[in-house]
Amino acid sequence: MAATRSDVAREARVRRGSVVLVLAGLAAVCGLALVVNVPVATWALAGLLAGLAALRLLPSAAAVLGARSRAFDVTLLLVMAVALALLAPAGLLD
Repeated sequence: MAATRSDVAREARVRRGSVVLVLAGLAAVCGLALVVNVPVATWALAGLLAGLAALRLLPSAAAVLGARSRAFDVTLLLVMAVALALLAPAGLLD
């Protein structure tokens, strides 16, 4: 079944919105690192990655950011989120 022009336009809008939200999240994480401290920003980044994994897991998220297969993307995002959450307290060491 061929995609219509409106389907392609809708998918492009969703993808563009996804990119904007990810960039806003990254900007917020950078702001947290500057204003609060690095461990808090690291936990926020881990939360952002876990949220992206949950979003990528949804079946209706075909137009959301993705690089490989859905299973690969979700697994990689969750592994990175757990790794960051485990390493976050190390930022408090002096």
